[in-house]
Amino acid sequence: MDEQLEQKRKREREYYHKNKARILENRKKPERLLVKRAIDKRYCDKNREKRKENCRKWYHNNKDKPGYREASSARSKKHYRENLEHAKILRRKRYEKNKPAILEQTKAYAKKHRAHLYQKGKEWRARNRDSILKKEAAYREKHRQQFLEWKRKWRERNPRASAEYYRKNKAILAEKERIWRQNNRARCCEKGARRRAKLRNQTPKNANKKLIMAFYYAAQRISACTKIPFHVDHHIPIDKGGLHHQGNLRILTASANCRKRNKVPA
Repeated sequence: MDEQLEQKRKREREYYHKNKARILENRKKPERLLVKRAIDKRYCDKNREKRKENCRKWYHNNKDKPGYREASSARSKKHYRENLEHAKILRRKRYEKNKPAILEQTKAYAKKHRAHLYQKGKEWRARNRDSILKKEAAYREKHRQQFLEWKRKWRERNPRASAEYYRKNKAILAEKERIWRQNNRARCCEKGARRRAKLRNQTPKNANKKLIMAFYYAAQRISACTKIPFHVDHHIPIDKGGLHHQGNLRILTASANCRKRNKVPA
């Protein structure tokens, strides 16, 4: 019986090697793939335990062979890359089907290997520091309002931790703020003017923030080009009832703006 089976397998191998190109070409046809997958699925469902037992036996018989683990890992990675979308679908289905058990298993593993996972995460972050910082910056820029709201709520919930963090990093935070102000002078000027106007309820609803910011950016560019400091002036000063509105703004040299002070033009 064993001899007949061996001869049959030998004939199959010889036929396969002789007609390998045609067999592989036929396998790529969509209808053949669908039929093959259906047959494979039926066979797997019918012989699941038998296949698992065969895999275990084969693994125990071959695991000590030199180069086995590397070759097995390479085959698995190659198969995963070639069938990435299908693998994602299968993984999602398995997760949805066994969600409570998987979560419990993951939690238990994380608790048991906490130090190891922390060290691996630390090494990974060190290797990918630049890409991580770039992604975090892009995420913060995209979700700026949500991020600022989250920070505000966190400070309200943790006033002691927030004060302690500020105390420990006071010099670093001050330096960061100085650099930011130096690189964003126009935004600082506009923000200060908007804050003063808001305190006096002098920013109308029809004020266009983009046009207002354009004045401050233009003053910054002119100052950089001419090497002469320029300011954005409120034609009618805020102290005298003027509005923080694009129609009430103009660009003056710093000396002219300082001479004008808060006088109302004649």
